[in-house]
Amino acid sequence: MKIKFVRNAVLFLLCGLLAPHAISQAPESSGAKNAITRLQVTQQAGNVVVRVSLKQPPVTAPVTFSIANPPRIALDFPNTENALGRNVQEVGEGGVRSANIVQVGDRTRLVLNLQKMASSDMRVEQNEVLISLSPVAPAADFTAGTAQVPTTE
Repeated sequence: MKIKFVRNAVLFLLCGLLAPHAISQAPESSGAKNAITRLQVTQQAGNVVVRVSLKQPPVTAPVTFSIANPPRIALDFPNTENALGRNVQEVGEGGVRSANIVQVGDRTRLVLNLQKMASSDMRVEQNEVLISLSPVAPAADFTAGTAQVPTTE
């Protein structure tokens, strides 16, 4: 039992001594961490354009998802930090009420809080991510009328 304890202690110490060396010798990931440096919302030709400026071009486009109630569109920027100096930005422009920018670990999530649900189209241009928001037509009210279903006799 004593030999097993000593062996485990030696392995533990070796792992502790080698781990920092192994980490420092690991190849760098995709370079320095990116950062969101500016958030601007404008209206263009009936659409709302959200322009997210980054310190450098993103390696990949952010992952997006939307929530219908309350209407929101979220974008996850991996390996990116929030360099805006704030977590909330009031917008009040073209159906976008505000934006929440929250950094957790090495990821930053941008949530656009909308007045009404909107469809989005995203593209990356150099060091900017552009999100174009278009109004969504209201869903048809299926309770307003009754449908006639043909019967076979």
